Amino acid sequence: MAYLPHILVTGAGGFIGHPLVKRLVETGHVVRAVDLKLPDYQPSPAQSFELLDLRRVLDWIPQIPLERGLEITDHWVHAQLAAQGRVPERIA
Repeated sequence: MAYLPHILVTGAGGFIGHPLVKRLVETGHVVRAVDLKLPDYQPSPAQSFELLDLRRVLDWIPQIPLERGLEITDHWVHAQLAAQGRVPERIA
């Protein structure tokens, strides 16, 4: 069986993040979704969805499941706040 890429998507309940998660799952990726809120119009198709505020380090650092998830994550897509135009500069 072929390896399926594991992707963590922040902002996964939002305007950009939710459709992105849907497309990633449809194309065979294993998606772990994180946001402050659930998607508004339909459930997330992600294999796991966690309601977390990643701005508050103490909310997520002690959580073993998220920490373990980061160990097996191949890619991290930061879609949080993207619809408001507040995407951080790309780090080379």
